Amino acid sequence: MLIRSFGLRDFAIGTTYSKTEAAQVAVLSALALGEPLSSLAWIGVALCFGGVAVLACRGDWSRLGDVLRARGDRAMWTGMAAGAGFATAAVCIRGASMTLGHDAPVVRALVTLAVVAVLQALYASGGATVYGFGNMVVSDPMGNWLKCFATVAVMVTLVYGRPYAGDRDMLRGGELFTLSLFALLGMFVMISGNNFLVLYMGLELLTLSSYALVALRRDNATATEAAMKYFVLGALASGFLLYGLSMMYGATGSLDV
Repeated sequence: MLIRSFGLRDFAIGTTYSKTEAAQVAVLSALALGEPLSSLAWIGVALCFGGVAVLACRGDWSRLGDVLRARGDRAMWTGMAAGAGFATAAVCIRGASMTLGHDAPVVRALVTLAVVAVLQALYASGGATVYGFGNMVVSDPMGNWLKCFATVAVMVTLVYGRPYAGDRDMLRGGELFTLSLFALLGMFVMISGNNFLVLYMGLELLTLSSYALVALRRDNATATEAAMKYFVLGALASGFLLYGLSMMYGATGSLDV
């Protein structure tokens, strides 16, 4: 859906539509899970969707009628649907993790990572190279070994980081382990990427999980401030990256690595 929105409008605007995923997660969490949102958070959500409406407006954005007519813009709804997919998955995983015990997420996350590391090592030992999705994704021995080492690194990080997180009440609900697995998935996508669009999607998945990990101590002002600064700088860096990719596509006619 994200790639479809690129074709309906353009590369940068389609990505901006999908960036509403953070606001969609907040709204879905409040409606489905009863998570409290402050007044400032609701104002931020309103500004986010208001900005989307202005971007979708192809006429004079200062005229209310032109902005209201933008609600039928297919590119807007397609891009926001791409963000809604991530938001729905995140809220569902959050809801499932709230039903687990205190130690259950730790054990299950480590067992999952151990199984993934073994599978990647077996795939790497096979020596086969497989291309998929129109040669946009590649699975080769080097990539599989990198995935194996990345999985082991995340396992070690979770084992050593658990006491630190436990002392700061960051283990509630299992978000630490869920977000870490999402970040690892983003690493996997980047490792397997044979096209810059795939690399970009993997990078976005990794960075979005990182934003949430930084803000995991929701009652800590320093952590919240750090997450907001990280998000703003990450969005700016993402824009520069997209601009560079668009220039490269214009010069070469391809985004293949």
